[in-house]
Order: sequence, then C-alpha cells, then structure tokens
Amino acid sequence: MNTSAAQLRIALAPQLAPTLPTLPALYAVVDQLAQDAFDTHPDIACPTGCNTCCHQASMPAVTGTEFALLYTWMQSEWTLAQWRTLASDLETLYRAHKTRLWAMHAQLNQAFDPPSLARLIRDIQPLEGTPCVLLQGDGRCGVYPVRPSKCRAHGGFAFDMNGQRHPQACRSEVERWHSSDADLLTLPLWNPFEQRLQRHLRFESDTVTSILPLWLWAHRTGDGWGERALLAPDFNTLERSF
Repeated sequence: MNTSAAQLRIALAPQLAPTLPTLPALYAVVDQLAQDAFDTHPDIACPTGCNTCCHQASMPAVTGTEFALLYTWMQSEWTLAQWRTLASDLETLYRAHKTRLWAMHAQLNQAFDPPSLARLIRDIQPLEGTPCVLLQGDGRCGVYPVRPSKCRAHGGFAFDMNGQRHPQACRSEVERWHSSDADLLTLPLWNPFEQRLQRHLRFESDTVTSILPLWLWAHRTGDGWGERALLAPDFNTLERSF
C-alpha cells in the first residue's frame, strides 16, 4: 500500500469536498478516504463481519438526497419478506422510543454546537444496543451499496468541534484514540463533507435532515410503503399523527 498517497489524499480532502458534483461522487471519495485511513492505521480497520456500529450508532442522520437514493434502491432490490420484517421492526422501535426519536430529529435541525451535541448524545445513549432497522438477520447491512455517508465514514474519519478533533467511531475506538499518542490529523476531516451534503447536494432547497428510522416511518402508508421517496416529508404533522 502507498501510505504517502493515502496521506496526500487525506490532506487534500477539505479542498476536494466542495467540488463534488453528485452524491455518488461524494460516496466514492468518502469510501476512498476511509480506506486510506484504514491503510494508514491498520489497527482501526473494521474486521469483516463486524456490525458494532450498527448497534451503537444505529440512528444515522440522513439528508433527503441520501434517503431518496437508498429508498429507490430498496424498492428495486428488496424482497417482500424484507419489507415485512422492516415494517415490524420499525413499528416496534417507534412505539418504544417515539419521544426520543423525535428529540433526536429536533436536535439535528437546530444549530450544531457543543450543547446540542451533548443533548444528541444524551438522547442516543438509551438506544445503544438497539440494532439498525436495516440490519439483516445474517448481521449484514441490508442497503450496503447505498448506505448513508455517515455509515461509510464511521471509523475512518474525525470531526472538528470548536477546533478540537474527535474520532468518528465506536466507543472502544474513541477511547483507544484518546488514550494513545496517535495523531487525529492523520484521519480525514468529516466537516467539509457534511457541509457539502447539507448545503449543496440537495434536489430541492427545502429538503431536511432526519434520522433513518423517521425517514422510513414517513414512508409507511397503512400496511404498505410509499411508491416514491419524499425529499421533504411533513415531519411536524407526522410527529403529531402517531
């Protein structure tokens, strides 16, 4: 492996992110940078078959553009049995954690600062151990080819909060980074990619961000599912309806 080339790509990533014209292009770059991070730090690479993040970070924030790609793919690739299992798992999750899910949605659509991050972490913690509703019975991701950007970046990126970098990873990895002398500057920075997603890669200006379970819940239609992805569902009405 050429770690020098990997580190060069990581260093140039903040300048590259704003130029990415499409969501697939952004996904391709995020995948490459995550692999660059794993090549540079082989000890942090996720082992094959590991799905810890699907239980610890099982409520990924997703933009409307990302969900549209994911939902369209599911409609063409998923079996009826998969849709039925998803409907059951989603309803169980929603009925048990409705208030917490909507609290997370509200935090995501406010200014992102240390207090709001702390509140988001507070809301996520009781859900730790809850599997992502798209995790399949065999432990594999049911939408892996079109998984959201935050799932792609998990484990291989760092994010900046008020000038301080934090690893975007499972708790055990976060603790390992903080207890070691490893330099977080050798991980690609997530912030420019988040900005690209939020400000530019949207089909319509009024699309919103929410957690994946609520995007899916917004597409339930009685006993079935909506025929097409909604970029900006009326989440306010949805929250009051159930």
